[in-house]
Amino acid sequence: MKTELILITYAFPFGLGETFIENEINFLARAYDRVSIFSLNTGDKQTRTTPQNCQILRLSIDENSKLHALFIALFRRAFWKELYLQLKSPAFDLRFIKVMIMSQYRAMQIHNRLNIYISKSDSNQIVIYNYWANDGAIAAASLKNSKILKRICRAHHGDVYREIHSIPYLPFRNEIIQGLDAIAFISDHAFEYTKAYLPQVSKIGQVHRLGIFHTAQIDQDAHLPTVPIKQNSTKVNIASCSFLRPIKRVQLIINALELIDENIRLHWVHIGDGPLEKNLIQQAEQLLGKKKNISFEFLGHIENHLIQDTYIKEKIDLFINVSISEGVPVSIMEAFALGIPAIATDVGATKELVSPETGILLGNNPTAKEVMDSILLFVNASDEQKLDWSRNAKNCWMENYNADINYPLFITEILT
Repeated sequence: MKTELILITYAFPFGLGETFIENEINFLARAYDRVSIFSLNTGDKQTRTTPQNCQILRLSIDENSKLHALFIALFRRAFWKELYLQLKSPAFDLRFIKVMIMSQYRAMQIHNRLNIYISKSDSNQIVIYNYWANDGAIAAASLKNSKILKRICRAHHGDVYREIHSIPYLPFRNEIIQGLDAIAFISDHAFEYTKAYLPQVSKIGQVHRLGIFHTAQIDQDAHLPTVPIKQNSTKVNIASCSFLRPIKRVQLIINALELIDENIRLHWVHIGDGPLEKNLIQQAEQLLGKKKNISFEFLGHIENHLIQDTYIKEKIDLFINVSISEGVPVSIMEAFALGIPAIATDVGATKELVSPETGILLGNNPTAKEVMDSILLFVNASDEQKLDWSRNAKNCWMENYNADINYPLFITEILT
């Protein structure tokens, strides 16, 4: 009996996206005779290694033949069924139709490619695992072949929360629910959000959290993240880690640091690059450059497995995330694995990580002053409070986001 997992991704193992799959792929490879990774990324070079029993294939999707897409949609029952459901919704927008047409067109192409592959595969049992609840999940839901044992997908952020899109609509949710065997939500918040408007998802939905490793190679005892901080004598080291784009709101960190009084010394490092990098560096130099008590450094892109070592080298005391929107921030999990508490905005499922026990949870749209106040709350907290935050952050990672626990459980309960 030969088993095979078909894993459908946006990018992995190409480019820089989906870094969290790096933590999961080895577990998947050990569970199956072969893992076939179908990536929708057709332009970037391979940047991540995969186990020996993984084969990598690219899924090239035509996005330009809009007339062809319309023609295909008009003769598909699923399109008319989805259109009928949406027309009954008070939130219906004519723009939904374009999203519907193009989504079905992409799903059809993925379906056809997978159908051909599966028919030729020498595997006896195949599990289809789409990493997102997107067009690949729609395609998987409609695949019919006796070799297919299960069809499942994860559901994260952009494939869950409708309102974060310029057109607030996610197509063919009912098709996904009816055609898949399971949907693994990465947070309670995402599952509850979906159940609120699609109660039928309760039948196949489960929560299976992502996980990260304690990857640090440096002896962490050389620096405990929450060494007692003495105002006026000890510098507080703060880190943030994100792709530099507007949704991450890194400008707000700069504005908050500008407000810090001169008697408090802070050093801030940011990990990650992106389209706003040059602009944000210029703003930081302009607003913080003259402040003798504030220093900063943009470290750019750092390989995922080196991030925790960077926190130890930089002697990070506090992590900060002020995003407008999040699923479950993996960056906070990485900090928690080292016992570094966090300040974060209450968006998405962030509250499942950051609470009064593990740090400071801000509102979803804080001002620079409110961010500054939260930093000062940490700085002025007692040594005992800092150590409590640190211990609780580490325990939160151990109990909820440990890759060595979460991924084997996911494979046992969902994939096999």
